[in-house]
Amino acid sequence: MNKRLITILATLLCVAACAFGLVACNNTVAVESVTLDKTSVTLQVGGEETLTATVTPDNATDKAVTWSSDNTAVATVANGKVTAVSAGTATVTATAGGKSATCAVTVETVKTVTSEQWKQAMESADKFVIEMKQGEMPSAIKIDGDKRMQVAGNAMSLRVKETVDDETVYFEYYTNGNEWVKQVIDESDYSQTVMYAEIPTYFKDDFSSLSYADGKYTAATLDKTSSPFVSVLSDVEITFEDGALTGMKFVVEGMSVEIKEIGATNITVPTEYIDKTVHVTEVREEIWAKTMSETKNFSLTVPGSNGIIKYVFDGDLNMQTNGETAHIFEKVNYNYYEYSNVNGSWEKKRTYSMGGSIMDYYSKVLTQFVDCYDSFEYINGKYRADYVDTLKVYNVVVKFDNNTLTSISFTDESGSSTANIFDVNKSMIVLPSDYNDLTTSA
Repeated sequence: MNKRLITILATLLCVAACAFGLVACNNTVAVESVTLDKTSVTLQVGGEETLTATVTPDNATDKAVTWSSDNTAVATVANGKVTAVSAGTATVTATAGGKSATCAVTVETVKTVTSEQWKQAMESADKFVIEMKQGEMPSAIKIDGDKRMQVAGNAMSLRVKETVDDETVYFEYYTNGNEWVKQVIDESDYSQTVMYAEIPTYFKDDFSSLSYADGKYTAATLDKTSSPFVSVLSDVEITFEDGALTGMKFVVEGMSVEIKEIGATNITVPTEYIDKTVHVTEVREEIWAKTMSETKNFSLTVPGSNGIIKYVFDGDLNMQTNGETAHIFEKVNYNYYEYSNVNGSWEKKRTYSMGGSIMDYYSKVLTQFVDCYDSFEYINGKYRADYVDTLKVYNVVVKFDNNTLTSISFTDESGSSTANIFDVNKSMIVLPSDYNDLTTSA
């Protein structure tokens, strides 16, 4: 029997013995190595990366790969997909057939943002602190929605926007010594701090104008011609962390500005702010005109030859009282009537004026003040004028309290009588019980 035939017979015998379990058979191909396409990756929080594992040899009996992470708080892995969870490091391992390969995963805090994240962050940044410095004069502004507090050394001012009688009014509370004073300000004064308060929103469309490097968005200059307050911003630097706006630095009109504590600032009003705030006394021209034109009810006192005379005005009803003497003047269909108490009883008679020219004059005096706003000077909580030419009155003092007219005093054109208007919009004439029963007499 030749050698070739012996080899064939031996092989057949081995196969048969293995098939019938007479001897142990082993034809498994072992895994020789596992490699990954990447040995290290760097991700930002929320980022993903898919790793590919290669198992050799190709005919290895078991090429199934299992994945694991030694720090799932930082990064997880499933079927080769690595997901960044939080900042830190982790090692991802791929294992097959007793062999393994690793990839070092570094997770960084998110610094870059998408265009949509940028716009959303800028529009929602309505609470923050600004520090400004021009020369050696540092100051700070706290922005809290529509409230703006400016701090410079020990001096503080709080500017707010409020609604009064369905109108928007701007106020400033400021420290005057140890007291807080409240006054009405123009919108332009309020807008001086609005400029800084609204700067974040001005940046919302500038995402593509800034370059990103080293965790910061920067620009040498930004043209803000669309802004009503800011034309050019220079040395711009904006930082994000975990997709959130954390700070801004820029120079505007020669002033270095830094915005920080974004989204976390609440204005804390000093306790004496409530206790020592002076009532609003300075009013805008629109409120002045509206108040004067709409005031119909008031009381007025005038020194007369027989002592103080009191006048009460209630729309078209006018009462004049002096001691026990009283007169009510009424206008009905362009006719004037006078009711007067004579010897304890009331009489009604027709007259041709509202108690003479003096009653007409006083009944109209408030409406005549409508256009006199610019004639007055505001001093120590009062509007004062030595002389108002349109009314021919002297020594005029007008007082308001919280935008409400409280009194007017003046000397009439004769220069002899000083009138005082008070109880504005509070005085109601109390008619006598037999008022409606009186008969008209010629």
